[in-house]
Amino acid sequence: MCHTAMLFWNTSRLAVVRMKNGSERQLALSYYGGFFSILGNDGNFVFEGESRKQWEQAFSKTIVRETFIPKRIERNKQREAAAER
Repeated sequence: MCHTAMLFWNTSRLAVVRMKNGSERQLALSYYGGFFSILGNDGNFVFEGESRKQWEQAFSKTIVRETFIPKRIERNKQREAAAER
């Protein structure tokens, strides 16, 4: 569903999605709120109902647990090592 109301973007992640017809689109994915925009198009799209639950589970697993947290841990280790010098 596309909403034209203003949504609060609190950082985002860029992604490339391959559509059923084989074309590719670049997306900006919000970390919060279950919504995204297609770069170059107006408006935002919101996941609702069961699809929102599925989206949040997938986003949490692939972005937060497998990407964000490991990078945060590595950054913290680097900062601790630099502080010890």
